[in-house]
Amino acid sequence: MKIWKYSGGVFVPFESLTEALGLDLFRKDVLSAVGAGGKTTILERLASELSGHGRKVLITTTTHLALPQEGIFFSDQPEEIIAALGMQTIVIAGRRLGLHKIAGLPEEVYTDLCEAADTVLVEADGSRGLPLKSPAAHEPCIPPNTTRLLILAGLDSIGHDIDEVCHRQDEVRRILKSFGDHRILPSDIALLLKEGYIEPNAGTCAVTVILNKADSKSRREAAAEIADMLAPVPVLMTGRSVI
Repeated sequence: MKIWKYSGGVFVPFESLTEALGLDLFRKDVLSAVGAGGKTTILERLASELSGHGRKVLITTTTHLALPQEGIFFSDQPEEIIAALGMQTIVIAGRRLGLHKIAGLPEEVYTDLCEAADTVLVEADGSRGLPLKSPAAHEPCIPPNTTRLLILAGLDSIGHDIDEVCHRQDEVRRILKSFGDHRILPSDIALLLKEGYIEPNAGTCAVTVILNKADSKSRREAAAEIADMLAPVPVLMTGRSVI
């Protein structure tokens, strides 16, 4: 994964998400990921980076989270999870939901674990694997102790119809005032992020937007347009290719 941060009208490369986000490795943090287009991947990358710095990282969810292929899974037994944090650098915790997913922890368990972990990473929104979303009235489910909100969107939604690439299509259409065929533009992404996530959470915690799938020149140019429209909100861009 390549990582850039928008600064002074250009995207500047960074070696890590930790550095690009400016995370303080000596303070406890709760980072909650919302939106669409790569939340799990971003949180897994952050967990790997932070554990490499010796941080004890807890990954959990307030919605549903797919069970990872690797890692440690515990249910909602706080003593076991806290003990695991003493031995492992990354622990994934939640209530088992069927064969392939976990759901959120009871509030009192979550609170105890936040005390035990150095950094808590929370998947706090669902998007059904689609790259773009505007939340319904009951979403997202952001823990009140969140210190940094990561708002994600996939640049691969650009040029595609709302019905193809958007979760909560009725909300998307309401914000965009579009009720027929409509192909997503960079300005649409900026508006959806602003009205769906940035403005409702203003003043509650630090906010950073992450634009994923910057895998072509046109998408990187679109990311710069979006970043300009969202200023002064910090914007990161991630992708596989090199600018």
